[in-house]
Amino acid sequence: MGKKERFIGEVYYNNDEFMIKESFSLVNSSKIYIDDERSRCAYMVISKEEAKELSGSLDDEQKVLNDIKNKYGAIVRQAIKEEEKYKKQYKDSFLSSVDIDSKIVYLQSIPIIYGKKFETFLKAKEFYCEQKNLDDEKKEEDISAGVAYLKKSKEKCNDILDIERRKFNVNLKTSDSKQAYALIMVPYVYNKKNEEMVLTLEEGTDSLTLMPKTKVEYGVFFDGTNNNMYNIEFYQDYKKYMSEQCEYINENINNSFPKRQFQYSSYIEVITYHPDPENYPNIMNLVRDEITDKIRYFQASANIKNNYGKDNASKDAKEVFGFLLEVRNTLKGEDSFLENMVESMQGINGVTGKEEEIDELIIKKILPSNSDSSSYTNGYTNIKRLYEHYEGADSFSKNPNAHEYDLRRFRVYASGSGTVDPFDNNSLDDDSMVGLGLGLGKTGVHAHILYICHKIATELRNNKLSHIDELVLDTFGFSRGATEARHFVCSIQEKFELINDEQNYLKYALDTKEKDIFSCFYPNQDGLYTKVGKKVYFNPLRTDIKQVSETVSSGQSATIYHQNPYYNEAEISIDAISFRHVNIVDTVTHLGVKQSNDWKDLKIDFKKDKVGSVFHLMAADEYRYNFDAYSIFKDKYEGIFKEEGNFKEFMVPGAHADVGGGYENFGSVESVKIMDYYSGDNNKIKAWNNKYRWIDNEDIDIQGVDSFYNLQKDGIFYKKSSSYNQENVSGVIMCRTNLSWEYELVTLYLMHNEAIDKFKNKSEKDRVPLNRLLDKYKLSSIKTLNDKELKLLYDIKNKLEEHSASTYDKKEKELHLSLRSKFIHHSSSFGIVNKPSTKGNKFSNEEIYGKRSIYGSTGDKFS
Repeated sequence: MGKKERFIGEVYYNNDEFMIKESFSLVNSSKIYIDDERSRCAYMVISKEEAKELSGSLDDEQKVLNDIKNKYGAIVRQAIKEEEKYKKQYKDSFLSSVDIDSKIVYLQSIPIIYGKKFETFLKAKEFYCEQKNLDDEKKEEDISAGVAYLKKSKEKCNDILDIERRKFNVNLKTSDSKQAYALIMVPYVYNKKNEEMVLTLEEGTDSLTLMPKTKVEYGVFFDGTNNNMYNIEFYQDYKKYMSEQCEYINENINNSFPKRQFQYSSYIEVITYHPDPENYPNIMNLVRDEITDKIRYFQASANIKNNYGKDNASKDAKEVFGFLLEVRNTLKGEDSFLENMVESMQGINGVTGKEEEIDELIIKKILPSNSDSSSYTNGYTNIKRLYEHYEGADSFSKNPNAHEYDLRRFRVYASGSGTVDPFDNNSLDDDSMVGLGLGLGKTGVHAHILYICHKIATELRNNKLSHIDELVLDTFGFSRGATEARHFVCSIQEKFELINDEQNYLKYALDTKEKDIFSCFYPNQDGLYTKVGKKVYFNPLRTDIKQVSETVSSGQSATIYHQNPYYNEAEISIDAISFRHVNIVDTVTHLGVKQSNDWKDLKIDFKKDKVGSVFHLMAADEYRYNFDAYSIFKDKYEGIFKEEGNFKEFMVPGAHADVGGGYENFGSVESVKIMDYYSGDNNKIKAWNNKYRWIDNEDIDIQGVDSFYNLQKDGIFYKKSSSYNQENVSGVIMCRTNLSWEYELVTLYLMHNEAIDKFKNKSEKDRVPLNRLLDKYKLSSIKTLNDKELKLLYDIKNKLEEHSASTYDKKEKELHLSLRSKFIHHSSSFGIVNKPSTKGNKFSNEEIYGKRSIYGSTGDKFS
């Protein structure tokens, strides 16, 4: 995407800005004219629609430039002549604009800059990329006599068209009529002759430029099932906040009020120091306002101060006040006789603000879901972590090609299947079993793609990006989020063809000129809308239709009108879309009840020539029946690694969330049901453990216990039977008490390194703009592991980074076994949701359950 042949004259570019350079000479003289007031220029902006009408096609840009020069150059010169007439009547005045045929020609004095070298002029104007790319002769060009210039931006030119529309009451029906396409400028000067100002307007001095091209790079992040960074953030922020308040009470409860005047500046001072704190409305407003300052609520009412009432923040403020008051009373010994008696009977020592008490308050009283296994209590995934690293609004200053195109960069996040997107719902909400279990409904696979479309279009409009020459997407996903990423990319791939213009676009760019990139997700009324359940979702790029009607029948028929929220919004046109990189983890589809036919209902088979690169990590230690996975390859292959052209797939150690992330907040104890019943065959259980080394003990003792409740030691246990030789239907439990989550940082390294192309296998333009990993995600920052454990992570990281064979070598296999007992979670557990698969090696002497199924991208079963 370059600036070649996009201008006439001498023009320089810096992102969305451009600068036309001019020189002025006295009549019959080679001296540079340097009087700013009398050195002037006239210019006008031409819309894309006007250029199309003039030239028929915009494909030949040099022809378009000449056509614009021939037609509009004459109009600009006509405006200059109008000013000349005006000055004969008003000698000391100039015109600022002239209206001709519903167009505005602007006239102004042109600024002049003085210096030594042209290179320093560009630097002073912050056109750094142009400065860097000047040839040596141009760098040394003498500008001591001054440089005249006109500087504008694409956005300012669009504003000019908008002024014309309003001034002349023009009805602009298409987006092309609202988009600035070119600017033409003609310089002129007034020379003194016999004490009069005489116009000097030379032929062949017209300068002309097309608008800078706009490239938008977007990081699109689809999180995994039951993963939602907004929910986790809400829970973690609440824990931190409540801990700080409890700590304040603990530290100050026995102190006297530290201020001379008895005035409280916060509600926590009231609770701590007041002899009889009550939840009066003014106090509750303080509680609510402080909570909403510290913790993000998505309800609009939460942003209104002094608004204690019936919203969620008010409800939570009441719970917070009551809890902290109980902490205060317990520490002061001021519980009532009845409270003390009840607590004593229940074996409670009183609320003192301990971590487990805070957890119970938040989970049971504040979170929309009162389950301790909801998306709120989950850990962050590697998708969220990579989202943090995607370069965003600072892309302007980092664009190494600012002299060729305007670069904008954004990132967008989709919460995982089964969780509510708070931006769609305008509040935090409970998880959905339909979305979690089946990937359907308003929290399902298709719905989260719709939310992404909405967020992208909204952000483009908010940034006044009405025309984009190339939209470049870097797409990430985990679990069903990987499914969403694949369906998102492949659906658009299927709809559009390659441009085949590597001079101006990435080689895998798709031609979307004058087309709607999101229409494939909105099947009704030619890409206008779709329905999820009973709710209608409109295509955010369709601004042309106000509403749709629907006939419903409930006893008698009625017509319902659904309003298009995007009607009359700014149109967005995108000439090309490029999928630069897809980086996904363990594609689990599970759309609906059946898994094996998901490839028919979803588009998950990438077109290799229509994507820059695809990287897929798969979990080697995932055994759950409901977690069948889909490879990125059509055909089965042997081993754990395959690289074919721009596709790379790697089966790495770990369960599903070990690889994708999410175990950070799960603690160190894991207790799972590995057998549905206990038959007494201890040798088989030992053989299985020795093969996989879940517990690092070759001679492990299979122990009988009276209860599985609150197991706190490593081992494999069955419940003692009351009847001798009777099969125990309570099953077998494996308990491990020293598990760590940090292995997921190793897979984060792999994903990050592949995206940034650490080993420099790609060209610069094919690399993803991720910042360097934050210190908190580096292995060197881990303080909870001993040297041996940390070395194990480094060893496995180095081995996986270097791996390119189809199988593990002996050392890698040993590392995998060592890793399993300390860092790999046993995600399967007999029950309804997470039961292990019964397929595969169920009847082997070393296996106690089977393996999940893996399918090719078009449905062939691999295993």
